[in-house]
Amino acid sequence: MLPTMLFSLVAGALADVYDRRKVALCALCLAFAGAFMLVLVSYCHLMKPPMLLLLCFVIGSGQALFGPAWQSSVSEQVPPDALANAVGLNSVSYNIARSFVRRSAAWW
Repeated sequence: MLPTMLFSLVAGALADVYDRRKVALCALCLAFAGAFMLVLVSYCHLMKPPMLLLLCFVIGSGQALFGPAWQSSVSEQVPPDALANAVGLNSVSYNIARSFVRRSAAWW
C-alpha cells in the first residue's frame, strides 16, 4: 500500500495530463517488469528479503500508477447515459475479483 499512498496524486495528474491508455500501458509494463524480475530472481535462488521488498514495491508502483488511468478511462469506454452503471459494475467486479483471490490464497 506504500506505493499507492506515495504515487496516487502523481498518478492522477499523469492520467489527466497524458493519454490515459499510454499511462496505463507504461504502468502495466512497470508492474510486469517487476513481476518478471521477481520470478527470475526467485528462479535463480538469489532472493533476499530486501530484494523481495524492492520488487514488491516496483509491482505496487505499477499498480498505483495504473489505477487512476483505468478508473478515469471508463468514461471514454461507455456512452454518457450508461456511465453510472459502468462505474458501479467496475467497482463490483474489482471487489469480487479481490475476494476470489483472497479466498483462493486462504485455500492454499
